[in-house]
Amino acid sequence: MNAIDTVFFDMGGTLETLAYDEDLRREASGHLRQFLRGAGLDPDCTDDVFYMIVCAGLKAYRQENINSMRELPALRVCSDYILKQFGFLEDDLREVCDEFMLRLELTFYQREARPEAIQVLSTLAERGFKLGIISNVMSKDCVTTNLTRYGMIDFFEVIVASAIYGRRKPDPHIFTYAAQQIGSLPETCMHVGDKISRDILGAHRAGFGMAVLITHPTVDEPEPVEPKPTAVIDDLRGIFNLLPEKVEPTRKAPSSNGVKAIFFDAGDILYYRHQRGRYLAEFLASHSLQPKPFVDSEQKEMKDRAMTGDISKREYVEFRLRSMGIEDPHLEAAIEAFQMDSCNVAYFDRAKDTLEELKRRGYKLGIITDTYHTKELKLGWLREIGIDQVWDVFVSSCEEGVRKPNPAIYRAALDQLDLVPCEASFVGHKKSELDGAKAVGMTTIAFNYESVAAADHFIEQFDELLTLLPSANGKE
Repeated sequence: MNAIDTVFFDMGGTLETLAYDEDLRREASGHLRQFLRGAGLDPDCTDDVFYMIVCAGLKAYRQENINSMRELPALRVCSDYILKQFGFLEDDLREVCDEFMLRLELTFYQREARPEAIQVLSTLAERGFKLGIISNVMSKDCVTTNLTRYGMIDFFEVIVASAIYGRRKPDPHIFTYAAQQIGSLPETCMHVGDKISRDILGAHRAGFGMAVLITHPTVDEPEPVEPKPTAVIDDLRGIFNLLPEKVEPTRKAPSSNGVKAIFFDAGDILYYRHQRGRYLAEFLASHSLQPKPFVDSEQKEMKDRAMTGDISKREYVEFRLRSMGIEDPHLEAAIEAFQMDSCNVAYFDRAKDTLEELKRRGYKLGIITDTYHTKELKLGWLREIGIDQVWDVFVSSCEEGVRKPNPAIYRAALDQLDLVPCEASFVGHKKSELDGAKAVGMTTIAFNYESVAAADHFIEQFDELLTLLPSANGKE
């Protein structure tokens, strides 16, 4: 067995105890209802009805994420599950969903730090162990809020919350991601948790060196008995019997030299628009139309909604043109000109040859794009230079319901190839999308980049990828 140098903890049921009863949750529901009313969202029902609706929504969401191992953003959890029956507008929920989910997580359980936790964490830190958290939570702020309240937060180098990462235990990727983030090999990591179905199973699947079960009263459904944990403890101090007095020198997890796949943004990476707005400008000039100035914030909001599939491409284009003052009988012709501009793309030098060579070298290739266009339309543009068939994965924001830099869209691409983040590179041009890929754990490569972009590597010509990425199969 490899020497353990890193200890990850679950949060609820492990570092803290959890308990609840119906009275506690009814009282909490009343406070949540008042919070919504104070934010201008009136559920228009009694506390009892609100309680039953919230519990039913939680149950439905719980079943969904147990089956899929996906953790949805707070907005989706609220709008599609917990508060769905109230018909609140997403724009209104967007302002309160994070705070609502935090309040729900904090008040629907009675949470108390295990009395021995501080002593255990302090001793492990003194012995040189790296410490981290891997936690299933619906609120992105729940773990840090409670760790701060307990005075524990400074012990941890890495905190991986499913609400931020987008996947839940027992998905092994959340474990391997945490190990990669802290700089340890999975086989040198121990995970301590209270659930066989989440903590022990996930740690086993990820190849962790130890998976330790700490006993805790069941607060959900009964637990399975398999897989067997490395050890069962009743008190966090029990892990001292499983670990050395002092940690051995750590070994680093694999970095970009283990890259098996390369993901690309599409626009301004594979192609660009060299005559942006040409056809719409010609249309306006031919009809002596003077477009009105538009409000950037409104345009951005509508574009975001189109790119996440909340409204259709047609709805967005029509909104944009009407905001310019273009109405019937010119609207349909203006929409056609707008579409022609969208499809008027040029391609970067040597993109085709480079992609084909990367494919020959054994790399999987994928696209991760923020778009309101269909996959078929974008592949049609790439077909013009013969690069529509090289892709193993095509992930678009309008199908996933999230945009970069949300980690869920990168995870969706990785999951299709069954890869962990350190096995992939991302090629992008915007700071936000490169930062998002880096946060997930991918190696980042900037091309045609913004001046403020940060990345692991910068290239000026597309074919410089061949120098950075010599081989995925060891044959080059």
